[in-house]
Amino acid sequence: MSAPLIDVSDIRHRYGDRTVLSLPGWTLEKGQHSLLLGPSGSGKSTLLNILTGLITPSEGRVMVDGVCISTLPPARRDQARGQLFGIVFQNIRLISALTVRQNLRLARSLAKRSADEKLLEDLIQGLGIAHRADAKPRALSQGEAQRAAIARAAAQNAPILIADEPTSALDRGNAERAIDLLMTVADRTGATLIVATHDDRIRSRFSHVLDLGDTDMTTDPSDDRSSGDIS
Repeated sequence: MSAPLIDVSDIRHRYGDRTVLSLPGWTLEKGQHSLLLGPSGSGKSTLLNILTGLITPSEGRVMVDGVCISTLPPARRDQARGQLFGIVFQNIRLISALTVRQNLRLARSLAKRSADEKLLEDLIQGLGIAHRADAKPRALSQGEAQRAAIARAAAQNAPILIADEPTSALDRGNAERAIDLLMTVADRTGATLIVATHDDRIRSRFSHVLDLGDTDMTTDPSDDRSSGDIS
């Protein structure tokens, strides 16, 4: 049996003497859709930052696609982040001076991917923003900007697609549509999808849920509980 795409083992992270995240284990297979659920302060951002190599855990190991992210030197870690992860940021982060199409091209370039205009056109068409492909971000509606951000993340053709709070500002109907888009794009590109959110409305859409709010994976120094369940 092949190794999981993501394998997190015995992670613990501290700020000073305060433990903000304690996670015995978490694995994801290639192409799996996973929900990372929990309220603000539950450790979602810390776990994402550890997973993508932005911070090094105080203890434990993170393996991504056979690479031990947690022990890579900084320069190699930055390179691995660009190649392994496509990220849909909560605040969109499209480059305002570039058109939608140019944002997608830049994402591929930064990820050290060769030009692939067919992939970009497929993403633009598939996400319904062909009429906005040559527009700059300020001309986009909120929904169009969100779809452009999803397209930009998918354009990297990375094995892992992460969406940070993609539904928190949306009503239920639009939240469902956003999840539909993310799942469709992940399936189309073969990516593993991780959606991080406090929005419990979308829980039923995922068969694999890591709930940081319902478990004891995050701890306080005065609290000696340390176990948790992963569904």
